Amino acid sequence: MSQYPPAGQPLYYDTPPKRRPTSVTVIAVLAIIFGSIWTLMSLCSIPQWLGVNFMPNPVMDDMRKDTVLVTYTLGSMLLGLVLYMVELWGGIGALSLKPSARRTLKIYAWGRIGLSVLEIVFSLALMERTKALTARTLAANPKLNTPHMQQLTATG
Repeated sequence: MSQYPPAGQPLYYDTPPKRRPTSVTVIAVLAIIFGSIWTLMSLCSIPQWLGVNFMPNPVMDDMRKDTVLVTYTLGSMLLGLVLYMVELWGGIGALSLKPSARRTLKIYAWGRIGLSVLEIVFSLALMERTKALTARTLAANPKLNTPHMQQLTATG
């Protein structure tokens, strides 16, 4: 004589029930992927603003002399680096279903929104300064003063 399982209880044969929802897994994996990529990219681009020359770039050299542009760019990059590391940490924690991981990812999201708004405001405020600096640098370097570069930097 065989017995049926009690009603309302699922049958588990070879696989135990999932404890972590699929949506949490997807968000955690995406946070790990994007957090690690952006962290690596930030770590690779910060030295360029600190004076490491991978190749000759007169525009970058002149931008480094402008304290306002360097301060804004380095500040934005360092805050972004911190936020990307927070995202990576939150993604790793979310895979383990740590309660602090959800708060960490919320902090990342709100921080990223705030930093993006600040970057937009500062970029618009410094746009003319950057255009003028680029135009001066290109005019002073005959090798760079090509019709193609003039077309790229033309103000319209």
